[in-house]
This record gives sequence, structure tokens and C-alpha cells, in this order.
Amino acid sequence: MRETPITSADARTPPGDRLPDLRIVPSPALRLHEECDPARVERLTAVLVADGVLRNPPVVAPLPDGTYVVLDGANRVTALQQAAFPYQLVQVVDYDDPAVTLEVWAHLLQDDRLLVRRDDPVPLGWRAVSADDLRGGLDGGALACGVLTDGGAFGLPAGPEFAGRIHLLGEVVARYKGRVPIFRVQVTDLAALAQEYGRAAALVLFPRFTKEDIRAIARLPMKLPTGISRHVIP
Repeated sequence: MRETPITSADARTPPGDRLPDLRIVPSPALRLHEECDPARVERLTAVLVADGVLRNPPVVAPLPDGTYVVLDGANRVTALQQAAFPYQLVQVVDYDDPAVTLEVWAHLLQDDRLLVRRDDPVPLGWRAVSADDLRGGLDGGALACGVLTDGGAFGLPAGPEFAGRIHLLGEVVARYKGRVPIFRVQVTDLAALAQEYGRAAALVLFPRFTKEDIRAIARLPMKLPTGISRHVIP
């Protein structure tokens, strides 16, 4: 079965309005760029099978090989795949449209003992750096990840391989994911965050990704940890 358009703008569409581009596409054609949350997927699968209703179609963008990268809705896509639905309803957007923007979250933690540990059995290779060098290293690609704490800033050197850097981010987030609460923030001022959240022990900073990076990750076996990329889609 080929993809089937559901809606498109036509002569009846008021000037200045644009209807969403909804399509039915094969489930295997949907590729994630970030990990899903297994617990949420399990709950979603049960709800979708019981209700038979998908209220918010995942947002995707076409890839050159005819597949799609999922920009928003990794858990929904995975839940429908696990429920063995052969096709899915998605909303397709033009990823090259400047109005579709890509931002990055930082992870605020209220406990930093899981990150930069001297007794870590598998040390990640954190290096003490200045706050300016941390931000410069993330922007310039020298650092794969960084951490701001009251005790200083730490950077994790990036390797030469793109896939290796994505894998390294997974190793970092795995140190604290599921063990401590994660607050997604875009403010990088620890003092301001401490005032808002009560405590700001560590702020995990990630490099900015490009849309081409997201397309490349969709073709990799490893994905970005959830809660890093942030697509803003009008």
C-alpha cells in the first residue's frame, strides 16, 4: 500500500489558512530520532488498542529514501508498531521550512552524584573546564556533553565519529535516567534555576543539533536520549 493523503489545501480553503498534510503510511517507514519511554509506550499501547482512537497524529518529515523521521510522537509511533498496526496516520511537515525550528533542552538535576563520580566503575572521561570553554566546546563540536555544578564545570570530549557521539550521550543520560527526576529547561543560570526549582545541583548541557543531524540519526541504530531535541512546529 502506498501512502494515502487524507487532507490538503483546496479551493475551499480560506486565504491564508493551510490544512494539515495528513497521510496514512506504512509503520515500518517511520524512523525515530530519539528513544522512546518504555513505560509510556506500554500504557499507550493498552489505551490505543482499547479505545481504537488516535487523537494526536505524530508529526513527521520525509527522508530522501521514502521513509519518514518522527519529529514528535516517538512513544505513539512505537506503541502502534508494538500493537502490530501495519499503517499509521501521521502529519507530514516540510522540514526545510524555516518556520519549523530545532532547539535543545538542558536537563536540570537535583542530585549530581550520579554524573561526575571519582569511583565510577566505567568512567566517562569528564574534564574540568571553565564555563566559557564549556559553552564554546559544545558550540564548536569539541565537547559531546557538559555539566554545570556549584563545584565547577565539566566537559566530555567528543570523538571523531558522529555515531560515537550519539552513543556517548546515551551513556551520560543512562547515569541518571529513571533514578532522579529530570527537569527539561532552557535556562542555563544555576542560581535562577535553584530559585525556581528549590535546588539545582547539576545542569546537563547538550550540543545543538542541525536538521541534517536529525535526519542522520534517523538512519542510525542508536538514537538520542529522550528529552534533548525540541522541535517547534507552527
